Amino acid sequence: MLQDNKDQPVSFHEQMSEVENNAWQNRDEKNELKRRAAIRDDLYQHDLPTDRETVESVELEVERRVNGPSDAPYLKGDEWDDEEDTSWIWDQWIAEGYCNVLIAAQKTGKSTFFLSLVAELSKRTGSFLNFSFSEKKEIGFVLVGPDMNRRLWKDYGQKAGLLTRKDNGKLVWASSIKAVYTEETSIGLDPAGIKKIASHCREIAAQGLHPFVIADSYSALMANSHPNLDENAGNYTNPLRKLKREMSKEGATLLMIHHSSISGAKRDTATSASGHQNWGRVPDQILTLKWLQAEPGPDGTRVDNRVVLSATGRTGSKAKAQLLEQSPNWGWSSHGDTSDALRHRYALEQRDKLLGDDATLYDLLNQRTRNNLPSTSMDLAELQSTMSKSHWSLQKINRLCRKLERKSLAVIAGEKPPVGDMGGRPSLLWVSFEQFEEETGRCPEVHARPGSYEYALSSSASETPINRGCSQNEPFRGGGVPEAPRFHDTDDFPTANAIIEDAEANPIQVLEAKAGAQMLRVRDRHDRNAPVKERRWLMDVFPVGHKAKADEEVLACLLDPDKEI
Repeated sequence: MLQDNKDQPVSFHEQMSEVENNAWQNRDEKNELKRRAAIRDDLYQHDLPTDRETVESVELEVERRVNGPSDAPYLKGDEWDDEEDTSWIWDQWIAEGYCNVLIAAQKTGKSTFFLSLVAELSKRTGSFLNFSFSEKKEIGFVLVGPDMNRRLWKDYGQKAGLLTRKDNGKLVWASSIKAVYTEETSIGLDPAGIKKIASHCREIAAQGLHPFVIADSYSALMANSHPNLDENAGNYTNPLRKLKREMSKEGATLLMIHHSSISGAKRDTATSASGHQNWGRVPDQILTLKWLQAEPGPDGTRVDNRVVLSATGRTGSKAKAQLLEQSPNWGWSSHGDTSDALRHRYALEQRDKLLGDDATLYDLLNQRTRNNLPSTSMDLAELQSTMSKSHWSLQKINRLCRKLERKSLAVIAGEKPPVGDMGGRPSLLWVSFEQFEEETGRCPEVHARPGSYEYALSSSASETPINRGCSQNEPFRGGGVPEAPRFHDTDDFPTANAIIEDAEANPIQVLEAKAGAQMLRVRDRHDRNAPVKERRWLMDVFPVGHKAKADEEVLACLLDPDKEI
């Protein structure tokens, strides 16, 4: 027998190999304590050391054989397997063979959501909520649900069509469901619980099916196996890492259901999970279900019951967030891409937080927007000057508009060429997001004035105006036909209600005349909501000229083609 390990290294390795082979062949016959005792006895029979390190080395070798070469580190000269690209059980959402996590707030319908998914996969319908299923392999499911008792599982299972009644009156799960663990089973994520789940995966794989484990939820599993572990502790994620490793060894797919934090609705997908910040680092793919309406109403209910499904992770998913809604009875429906809905909801929340100059500019912009009038910086500056003694520069207004744009409160609607366009840089036209707000009550609508960007007047009177706020057949909805013009065509100081023109020959109406100071308070002739301005007679404003008269005649003809002027 072996006397000196250094003198007879070959005999030592041969005998160690024999011990390892014996342990490998008897690996499933005994529990951990008896297996260690058997290994120690076998080492003693071969006159080998029986210390703890030697016993553990034998166990590690057996574990390496069980796990296969995928768990071995890469060493120089080794060949790397040609792995396939990411496959999807549910296209762009649940990656095959990966650790997927669904993070959802309480009562968003996560249990009904994944059961609806399982039902569609079991029926092999081909798709769910407009995203296709993989057709490579049939799936065997392991449902681990310590969050719900047997009565709830019965109710949900029947509604999903997964639990049907036999002729003898008993209920049975669909053939694709290989195991169901309920609240009464007290399964957790201790070594025994993980071993149970892994053994089911091996059995499913042996049947030629792909094992798919769905666990609802992580907090319930941890409460059963680690009741004293704080969810905010850094090692709270360790059981998930161990489960993920075991699922990877079996080639199984894992979908773990987890609750979002209280502030999860305000955070991004990867950081919305409750618990320690390390939690989001473990999964390969993270899905979230969030309420579109982040805060409930004053009575605690939600007017909008739609939820947003989004995903992020290492699997290369490029799916856009989807807007979903749960049926009152059962099932889910899709409203498609959520980009517009999310942006609109975000804008509503940002609007309520506006303060100071931001709020003032938004109100000015929104006032014009609700009257179907896009605004340039100059328009907003003129309107602001009538409401405040402080002067805002165009640079400040441009800066505030860009700030509102970043908050999704202002949108660029186009560009306006400069007056007397000589190839200069056009001005941006801004509107508020409330132009898309169906619930917003509109202000009285006004018609466009000649010479503005709403009314493009050509040299020919036969051409029709371009009014962005109204149609050709209804050019002045809600505004009414303007009063009969009374032109002031002399150099005498005008009286109230007379029509004169500015330096660009655009008609303006006199609201108040101060003869002593030769000052006039005027506004745009065709826009009753336009700002009121003070102008100096014969310096800023003049008697009406031929262009303004011609514009008035064209406008009158458009309103009433039969009217004689």
